Amino acid sequence: MKIMKDFWPVRLKENVTVCVQPTVGQMSSYVLLEQEDWFEDEMSFVRELVTPEMYAFDIGANHGVYALSIAARMQTGHIWAFEPTVAPGKMLEKSIELNGFASRITWVHAGLSDQPANVEISTSMNSELNSLYGQSGSRETIRLESLDAFIKANGIARDISFVKLDAEGEEIKILKGGHEFFARQSPLVMFELKHGNEVNHGLIEAFEELGYQIYRLLNDINILVEFDRTGQDDILNLFACKPDRAEELARRGFLARTTGINAVAPAEIISGRNWADLLRHYPWFEKCFNDWQAAAAGIPESYQKALCASLMLHDKSLEAAQRVALLGFAEQQLEILLQQPGGAHYSAWLLKIHLLHLRNQRATCLNLCIQLLQAFAGAPVPAWPFILPGRRFFARKPRENAGQWLQAIIHEFIEYRQSFSSYFQADPLAGMQRFAALQGYDIEIERRRILAAKRSGRQVSITVPCRLIENDSPNNLIWRQILSLQPLSD
Repeated sequence: MKIMKDFWPVRLKENVTVCVQPTVGQMSSYVLLEQEDWFEDEMSFVRELVTPEMYAFDIGANHGVYALSIAARMQTGHIWAFEPTVAPGKMLEKSIELNGFASRITWVHAGLSDQPANVEISTSMNSELNSLYGQSGSRETIRLESLDAFIKANGIARDISFVKLDAEGEEIKILKGGHEFFARQSPLVMFELKHGNEVNHGLIEAFEELGYQIYRLLNDINILVEFDRTGQDDILNLFACKPDRAEELARRGFLARTTGINAVAPAEIISGRNWADLLRHYPWFEKCFNDWQAAAAGIPESYQKALCASLMLHDKSLEAAQRVALLGFAEQQLEILLQQPGGAHYSAWLLKIHLLHLRNQRATCLNLCIQLLQAFAGAPVPAWPFILPGRRFFARKPRENAGQWLQAIIHEFIEYRQSFSSYFQADPLAGMQRFAALQGYDIEIERRRILAAKRSGRQVSITVPCRLIENDSPNNLIWRQILSLQPLSD
């Protein structure tokens, strides 16, 4: 695919192409090149959720990352992507054409509210921040209509099973304008708890008045659990659904109610299981097993139970309630250990980090990672069996020096979780300097380094060979353009 001057076709996971502005100064362009995906943890959940016949609404589609990713897994289903502004809408239109999704996606060139109107919207280069309530930037006149009127006018009689709702503060009005739809149908709705730094006050209550219950996502295991209002600081998106949809999602392994979780006996699930069998298929097992076996007699029972539960909760053959119950059991057993003298073992803290990550307790998790690096700087691989911080590292093979390999992973984990993207950091290059002395980190770190340098106008250097510009790199032509290199010959 040749680079076009008016857009970049960025290839993401599952061979989905998203067209974006050809500049690293634009948020979507930067993030999608950096991560070859969108930054929200919910992306992997939504991909797994899709069924071939699903019908869905993407309200506030922007460049269409969610809509395109959903369409990629559809066969007979369809998604209506509402994007009222021209710049991202035209990019979405190009993406639909390039992916061959014309039969699966309809770009609706309108926004939704509680009544029809033509209004001015504040726009910026970062179209994700376009808002009806903004006072700065350029102005664009857009068309608004109600969801109920749109459904009626277009004769949409299908069961809509999923709605993504991201309208920068207009969500409550959209619910009012779609009252008949949300009352009559029973979709799973993903909505922003916050837009910018502002909490979407009243939106949760508005859903509850319509008979919806509120859920949040557990990272990596992609299971929805009931939302506790006391823990909203680290959460960007929430989910709402009625009891019938919750029951269907529970059957599919995507949702666990508190009553179901409490009915599980996790000690019985792990009974007779041992950490060696559960870890055997992980790539670091063979490298570390001899050390672990030598120390096996001194590994506390509470840690072994916590580790076994933590490994088993990633087993998709178990019911969702069983997996969440195992998470709670692992947390309980680990706390028993950490309260005992000598319980603060390297492996125990690694497990604590993993469990905090699953709960999306981002700030606490990051602080513990930093403390762990300080406490165990230069340490060899832990003598107790361990699990890595997040699922993205589970396939990472250890290097000759396993201790350095592990610490490089922790550094990477900090880089990925300290903000949604390096785009949002004041000086991302300062933090990435620590990777100069490390080896074996993922290619995403190199993507971040190049993008951060280009965006700040600094000199960019690469080491050849560089995987980003090779023919098998999904976005090699874009990277060569960013680096001012000539295209590779076919």
